[in-house]
Amino acid sequence: MMHFEEYKQIKAMNGSTLVHGRTSMLHLKSAMDSIKEETKDMRFGSGFHSLLLTPDEFESNYCVVPDFHMDEGNKTQQGKQSTSKGTTYYEQKVKEFAELNKGKTFLLRSEYDEALCMIEALRNKPEVQEIFEAAGDRRELTLMGEIEGVPFKGRLDLLTDFEVPDVKTARSLDYERFGYAARDLGYAMKMACYMELARQNFPGDRGACLILVEKTSPFDVVVDNIPKFYLDKKLEEAKEILRQYKKCLASGVWPGIDGGHGRREMFIPNSEIPDDLDWSVSESPAEAEDYEEAF
Repeated sequence: MMHFEEYKQIKAMNGSTLVHGRTSMLHLKSAMDSIKEETKDMRFGSGFHSLLLTPDEFESNYCVVPDFHMDEGNKTQQGKQSTSKGTTYYEQKVKEFAELNKGKTFLLRSEYDEALCMIEALRNKPEVQEIFEAAGDRRELTLMGEIEGVPFKGRLDLLTDFEVPDVKTARSLDYERFGYAARDLGYAMKMACYMELARQNFPGDRGACLILVEKTSPFDVVVDNIPKFYLDKKLEEAKEILRQYKKCLASGVWPGIDGGHGRREMFIPNSEIPDDLDWSVSESPAEAEDYEEAF
């Protein structure tokens, strides 16, 4: 199995970068050129996935910061017992701990405990266990291929003979709220790309699903199947973005959100349009296919 650091060094397009092309080619280029700084949520997510999918490797890459703020030696400058993380004692202890664990990613004890609760919830869900059993050792699987002639890579959480599952953490599993959040984050497009890579490397018809787990108590779990028509639609959208991407590479022109037109008609909410105004003929914001005029 390829380690994640090795995977990151592969020069190829990936789904997490490609989704920025939904906004514009300029945004896609910015995502390609920028160096992502790991956020607290990203750090937790990667640690959670490692603990869930490759627990044998967790200790090699991650470490849990002890609760130094609860030590008896943690005192204020006035000598009073403290549970604050803002004391000199706590800061010194963390500094010493960091020196002993260079190269590893840190998780707070509270984050580690939260991850364990989430994993326990996943293990208690029969549908999830069936998926994990069907995947076997096919976890954190790196796949390579081409989409629209563009070298493409993907790192699948799991792969079975009948579907491509992906594990996601969420603050809310509310049906509509999560659906909108998934749309905004481009989950379906990423999954469509994963499925295409899976098809190229492991021939056969597969479905796709998201295994969702809440990040807070009661750590509810649900499996969302992604409809085929939606995946097909998102794969076509991904291919269109890749076609525009290739043109940008060739021309050196990377249109912004205006599609290279310079101007667009401002969006007006329906509630703001007078009843007596004929709005049947109006220009709409540039879509992906409108980029053609920019070249």
